[in-house]
Amino acid sequence: MFKISGKGLLSSTAIDSIKNHLKNRAKSGKEFSIVVVAEGAMSYEEYKMDKKLLKQRRKDAKYPSRGYEIAKEIEEKTGMDVRISVLGYLQRGGTPSPYDRVLATQFGTAAAELIQTFFIFFLAYGWSKLWKLPHSIAAPAGMIGASNFFEFAVAVAIALFGLKSGATLATVVGVLVEVPVMLILVKIANRTKQWFPEE
Repeated sequence: MFKISGKGLLSSTAIDSIKNHLKNRAKSGKEFSIVVVAEGAMSYEEYKMDKKLLKQRRKDAKYPSRGYEIAKEIEEKTGMDVRISVLGYLQRGGTPSPYDRVLATQFGTAAAELIQTFFIFFLAYGWSKLWKLPHSIAAPAGMIGASNFFEFAVAVAIALFGLKSGATLATVVGVLVEVPVMLILVKIANRTKQWFPEE
């Protein structure tokens, strides 16, 4: 990895040094190299410029940042294929793709189902305790109330939209979320038997 820091001043000699380093790596059998350029990296010429002039130059520049210029110079001097990845864009996220939107929807749905499942279970389980029902009735009441009957949803989705549809996939994901949640509720019910009167 070759790093160019924000305080680093780049000359043609520095670019040549990078070029030679990359070529030596390629000769030694290294199939790729990484050059990291800080957002504030600038040439000696830019360093000597007035701030207003530098700002105008950056505004009129062909490339959005110094990193693109360095990539172009390396590509021209080495003949290597150069790919650019701006980490700031990755951190900020950028425009979400359709996959991102579907995934976010699935996460949101799973979170809502999680809250709903626990709420309904404890509602039924709590009322059973208040009514002094035995544990053998309270636990199934809470579990049945909390269940979302995803098996039925899967069957309906397959019948209406087909086995390979997105709707079917979504209902299968629902089952995968529900099963571990229901197992947690079973564990809670088994550990709270003493809350209820003996049969």
